[in-house]
Amino acid sequence: MILWLLACKTEIETPSSACDCSLDFSSHPKNDALQAVVDDLVAEGLPGLSVAIRTPEGVWAGAAGFADLEHEIPMNVCHVHHMASIAKTWFATEALLLWERGELDLDAKLSSYLDASVLEDIANADRVTIRQVMSHTSGIPDFNDSTSYVIGELNDPLEPNDALGLLDVVRGWPAVGEPGEVYAYADTNYVLMSLVIDELTGDSLDAIQTDIIEPLKLESTTFYRRDVAEPPCICNTYWETGNDRLENVSDMSREYATQVTGADGLAASALDALTFVEAIVRGDLLSEDARAQMTDWSEPSIDDEGYGYGLGLARVIPDTGEQHGHTGGGVGTGAVMRASPDQEVTFVAATNVGMFLGGPLSDVFDEDMWDQFAEAAGIPPAAP
Repeated sequence: MILWLLACKTEIETPSSACDCSLDFSSHPKNDALQAVVDDLVAEGLPGLSVAIRTPEGVWAGAAGFADLEHEIPMNVCHVHHMASIAKTWFATEALLLWERGELDLDAKLSSYLDASVLEDIANADRVTIRQVMSHTSGIPDFNDSTSYVIGELNDPLEPNDALGLLDVVRGWPAVGEPGEVYAYADTNYVLMSLVIDELTGDSLDAIQTDIIEPLKLESTTFYRRDVAEPPCICNTYWETGNDRLENVSDMSREYATQVTGADGLAASALDALTFVEAIVRGDLLSEDARAQMTDWSEPSIDDEGYGYGLGLARVIPDTGEQHGHTGGGVGTGAVMRASPDQEVTFVAATNVGMFLGGPLSDVFDEDMWDQFAEAAGIPPAAP
């Protein structure tokens, strides 16, 4: 049904994704080897790919493929990508900055910040804490689990929606578990967090602009708002509909990013995402106390391979050692962002084809990509 809906979409006119870029990373000692990995991944079918990496030898960035298939515009390292759920880490960071200032209590009830009418008939909403919402241990159901909601989005991608409309989807649904006892990743949690931050600051996106984007000088980072023009250098986005066909879904990506503030909505270059994740994992954007809260991996989330989810941040443990970050998958995008807490190693990758519902290309763009880049960069396995 989903593929049929996509195939029947009206052909859309999209703006050109032309983007001037003078950045050059060819002097990096591993430039040829790293670029070869990017080229090989695109050769496997990705329309475009941007990567930014820090190694002990410095920062490298590279790109391949197209940011815009219709106009045959090559991808470059300045192009801006939809980052999907990586937005959650920005909102979690803002929440922890508010915690540092004594304006947010992580262990207070969600209901102490949001009006009862907002939370009405949402399972567990009157019982959960802010910490449980941020760690996806609230047991609150995910609106993306609604088949009618997903099909409605695909069938009419330009129909406006907002946070309250998304919450309406899950009103009356049963909880997926008891608060604190189950890890159940849900976009609903971070839509609620955006509303909490709105209550505390007046506007969550303005707060992120002031507290995060401006101090880090992230000139290629923005959040979508209703009736605001698309950011410069934004890539077109695509979805694979079978038979090696890619359908332009830029309209869907734009509308979804606009309405799902908190859980989505971020557009950034790979280099900006690298600066951000380093600032929270190894830098001084957050205090050590705040970082400790963010990396307090909830017990229900921890698996046998060491994955764990904290407050808007996840832990993975590849052969090269522990890394902290987040992934994102949208109808027309995929992204990975992570940094090592104890070594000068950071990895960000973004593609402009959908990872939200799977597909053959999701086997190309996956977390195992890092192993190829680590080998090309000469980053050794961590000591046992």
